Amino acid sequence: MKVTRSLKLAALLPLTPFILLAAGVCAAAGQDASLMHGNVESQEAGLLPDQLRNQAVQSARMGDYEPAIETLERILASDPDNVAAYHDLLIILGWAEQNQKALQLAGRLDSARAPIGVLNALGKSARNVADFEQSVHWYTLAVARAPTDPDSILGKALALADSGQHVAAIAVLSTLARTEQESTRVRMARGYIHHSSRDYVQAIVAFDQVLADDAEHRDALRGKILSLRGLLLPAEALAIAGAHPGLLSDDELARLQTDWAAIQIRWANETAGPESYAYRSLDRALRSIASTAEQFSDNDVVQQRAGFDRVVAYSSQQKMPAAVAEFEQLSAAPLRIPTYVLAAAANAYMHLQEPEKAEVILLQALQEEPDNFMLQQDMFWILVDLERQHEALALAEDLRRGEPIWLKEPDSDMVRANPRRVQTEILVGLAYSFMDQLPQAQVQFEQLLAIAPHNTGFQHELATVMRRRGWPERALFEYQQVLAIQPDLVAAAVGNAHALLDKRQFELSEERITELVALMPERTDVRQLEQRWEKINQYQFRIDSSFGKSTGDQFGSKQYNVDGYFYMKPLAYQFRPFAHSADAFAEFPEGDSVRRRLGAGIEYRGVDWVGSLELHGDRDGGGDAGVSAAAKWFVNELWSVSGIWETQSAAVPLRGHRTGLYADQFGLRVTYRASESRSFSVSGEQTRISDGNTRQSWSLRGRQRMFTRPAYKFDLDAGIFVSNSDRQDVVYFSPSSDAAFLVTAINDWRTYRRYDFAFNQQINVELGFYKQSSHGSNAIGSLQYLASIDFNTRYSAYFGVQYGRRVYDGESEYATFVTLGVAGSF
Repeated sequence: MKVTRSLKLAALLPLTPFILLAAGVCAAAGQDASLMHGNVESQEAGLLPDQLRNQAVQSARMGDYEPAIETLERILASDPDNVAAYHDLLIILGWAEQNQKALQLAGRLDSARAPIGVLNALGKSARNVADFEQSVHWYTLAVARAPTDPDSILGKALALADSGQHVAAIAVLSTLARTEQESTRVRMARGYIHHSSRDYVQAIVAFDQVLADDAEHRDALRGKILSLRGLLLPAEALAIAGAHPGLLSDDELARLQTDWAAIQIRWANETAGPESYAYRSLDRALRSIASTAEQFSDNDVVQQRAGFDRVVAYSSQQKMPAAVAEFEQLSAAPLRIPTYVLAAAANAYMHLQEPEKAEVILLQALQEEPDNFMLQQDMFWILVDLERQHEALALAEDLRRGEPIWLKEPDSDMVRANPRRVQTEILVGLAYSFMDQLPQAQVQFEQLLAIAPHNTGFQHELATVMRRRGWPERALFEYQQVLAIQPDLVAAAVGNAHALLDKRQFELSEERITELVALMPERTDVRQLEQRWEKINQYQFRIDSSFGKSTGDQFGSKQYNVDGYFYMKPLAYQFRPFAHSADAFAEFPEGDSVRRRLGAGIEYRGVDWVGSLELHGDRDGGGDAGVSAAAKWFVNELWSVSGIWETQSAAVPLRGHRTGLYADQFGLRVTYRASESRSFSVSGEQTRISDGNTRQSWSLRGRQRMFTRPAYKFDLDAGIFVSNSDRQDVVYFSPSSDAAFLVTAINDWRTYRRYDFAFNQQINVELGFYKQSSHGSNAIGSLQYLASIDFNTRYSAYFGVQYGRRVYDGESEYATFVTLGVAGSF
């Protein structure tokens, strides 16, 4: 008799149905006393209806279902009341898998008198067509008629499990006799029920009980393999499959192998631990994916899933071009791409600085899973990259409102912190930071750390905010605290290296950067750190120039200044040789004045000190050589003291330079820089000119950020300037004493930014008054437009136009200046 015995496993691989019950369940559908006759030759002539019926049954038992069904239908056509033929037909239709036809004919069945085997057969037919409610109905009738019949009880339990009533299914199985409970088929059924309820541990217990009696029981081995897969243990499942060749089909084996790779990728993305381990796990996964794809090259499903896993693995490994290439190949085919793959592809596009494409892909994923927390987090970063910081902040705050602080454990009074709430708090703080609301971001993370003082996520972000505010010492302290607890947190290691560079600890920085680049060179923040280090160690240049025209001639009716520096690569980390060229020109009624100087020197960059020493002389060969020295001492990250000393100084007025005068200059400045938003300085200078005139000047200056928005900042800069000179009988402007008070409103717009490219504009309005001895006070001021461009991290330029009014000896002069500058490294 050819009978298919199968059970369908919910939530498993799309496999060929695996046989759980070797004979018992289907025997119930096929056993009837009237069918247990020997083989009879197929001859209908002269046979009675009962003989024909017996012959049809025997034919069906041999697998010849259609002739048997035709014979029984002819019998019923001539004798509709032939109950035995009717019962046999219902059973044989089930054997022939004509289940719907059997269920349609069952409408006139007298269930109260029908044999138990017929009821069980109809229950099985209903299960085969997934009509589990009807299946439970027929098996319930059978159990009611025969409460101890194991086939009926077993069938009902399996039908209940198929309908999702797993607790009821186990309860029905428990009504079997103790000896039956220990039978193979009941243990297999119990394993199936537990598996379909996703209680994989108990399913494995049941299958192991079968294997304890028969270690080679193939259905139990298959059940255990699939349960191990359900427990996310594909490696253990593959070990069993490898020890029993032929147990799995090619499709099943391929699915397990791709499952193993997917688990490795998930582990790399979600498991806390050294990121280097995660990268090695991803390498193993990619090798496994390649091997499986090659082994099953003709299986389209395997190839598609391999493509999905490659996108995720490449994205996790920061191999973004490879991830995008793989995703675009998948997108070209008409198939549904899972949301986790869309998220990985969006991440890859974002890191390749294509946030518009990333947004489109992520919106597609969010349409399928609008409440997916991870997808919403990814959208936050895309909005930041798109310079839509207000939307990013709104999203972060919405996510925070949707997450409770505490989570209550099911069936318990215990509560625990909600890790998603922690993430939303970090996102809110980051949103403030990206909006340049650094004080608010600092308060956010400090308050969070007051609640959770050992949270490395909060502390790492606080360190980053402190570094952006210009406090590298505090940032280093916080980073080092984080790395002491979590030494393999790469983001903190990257931030720590940046802070070391800020402090000019170049040798130690190089060690940290070399380690990070060797560990994960593809990671975006590591590449950015490496690029900064490369720039520090390159040739650099800077050229600043101004060209002006004035209605007066105190400092020249026409004039220009061009100042250029060229720096060599560093020597021994802290020393940089440089060349310096300075040109100045002014037009006076009595004749033009030109100064051309060329210098060479060395710059020192230490942790607490920076300075430079330069020897310079006239480029045309005339005049004496001069020395320029400058130094700055960083008392701490708030206070600094700087000084200059220069012979043959450029401070000598060009009008005096024309007559052969020269000057020496000395200056000292004390600066207090509270943060990126506030600073003050006081300075004094003395210039001794060769004609015996000594000029002394003092200044008090302060700057305060008044208003900050993501693309706009408004600062006020105020200063008081006082000077006096010993002599007035000189050719250049030299008042006995003068003073000025100036306030400048600095309006800075970040007009456009896309990653490393940025275009900024400034409009600066300067107003004040100037008082000169013997000439009273006069209003002065200027209006300046300034545009700056960062082409990338290496090259930048600026352009400006300024129109202003100054007063000299009571006479007003109006001047227009154009400024140009470029800087770069190579």
